[in-house]
Amino acid sequence: IAQAALERATLAIDSNAQFKPVNPAVPYSGRIVLTTATHCVQSVGLSGYVIHAFTHPVTDKPIDIRYTNGKPAVKTPGQDSSLSR
Repeated sequence: IAQAALERATLAIDSNAQFKPVNPAVPYSGRIVLTTATHCVQSVGLSGYVIHAFTHPVTDKPIDIRYTNGKPAVKTPGQDSSLSR
């Protein structure tokens, strides 16, 4: 699914959705609200969303995503170590 389609699907959930480009220097924390075979959409604040170029299941609790050397690492609450994706 193209980024525009993910944005439309997210807008169906939150009509005030604002999309931020992924900045590898910034850690992201929030729920995954949509996922496809190649991308996931993370809620990162009041009506703020980031589309990541990897897949992760939809979550009902926040997860942390950090990028190292362009690769995402996902950490869920209560998890001691990150999982490389």
